Amino acid sequence: MFGINREYVFFLRKFDYSRYKKSKFMKVFKIFLFTILFQQALIFSAYGNSEPITVNEAIKKGLIQVTVTGTGMHTGQCVNLEIINLKRKELKIKIQAGLQFNPVDTSLQKMLVTQDRVVTLPSRSIRNVKVNAMSMQVKKAVPGTNSPLKIGRGSTGNLLKLVAFLSQKKYQTDAAQHAIWCVTDNLQLSGIYDTANPALAEELRQLVSKLTGRSLPWYYAEYNIVPGNPATYGPQKIFADLKYRLRQDGNTLVGVFHDSGKLVHTILDNRIQKAGTYNIKISINTKELSSGKYFVRVKSSGVLIEEKVMELWHGF
Repeated sequence: MFGINREYVFFLRKFDYSRYKKSKFMKVFKIFLFTILFQQALIFSAYGNSEPITVNEAIKKGLIQVTVTGTGMHTGQCVNLEIINLKRKELKIKIQAGLQFNPVDTSLQKMLVTQDRVVTLPSRSIRNVKVNAMSMQVKKAVPGTNSPLKIGRGSTGNLLKLVAFLSQKKYQTDAAQHAIWCVTDNLQLSGIYDTANPALAEELRQLVSKLTGRSLPWYYAEYNIVPGNPATYGPQKIFADLKYRLRQDGNTLVGVFHDSGKLVHTILDNRIQKAGTYNIKISINTKELSSGKYFVRVKSSGVLIEEKVMELWHGF
């Protein structure tokens, strides 16, 4: 915006120096031209960088000083940066998605920026900036309010691809946090679930499945995880659409069976159904179920028609 004026450059290209190169006018003109270009450079310097510079690069160049602290949360605007502009010019600083923050207390978890943020700093100014970030280590507790953090490295590989998606889509939800944990802590993909925006959550599930090389489960799980608290690691409920086809009329039983063969939950209890195709929505409260492998089975008049596997783990 404040670079060298293009009109001056055009004038220089068109100007015929041959007629004036030996004249006093040429000497005066050179001084005048140098003065104009020098003023343009001063203006550019005073207004600072027109393109944002990353926070790491700005620190390396001695442009800014940064103090980072937690806010006591593991999602949303859970990291605070106090940024001091050390220069007499305006700066644009980019806090990029994928940047990691390491806690000074190593018993706490790392935090990960999940939304790009560009901050404009007037000359010699101080700004407190909160950025969207998420937890990277579900087994560790969250940095508390004012807990000191250090700026770490940028993310790479699958984790960077994931946060780039979240930043681009501006998707900062519990489903997004669970997706981060699927990559960093190998959580189950069933927890990437969002009733408010199911289409975007499904797109996210597909991405994480591709990044991790794991197959998508046929069901969704509702979690309420508190990082560092193992009692909250298990799913609260499981949801799914169950499709099956009956070749003839009969009494239909739909139930959840433990790996041992024990029936632990009944969805349909010997309901009379005619031959045809059915699609039923199931909701299973899993709080009281132990970890392990379960089977959702459809039986018609005692004959197994459909069976689907469901894995349930209350710990990692």
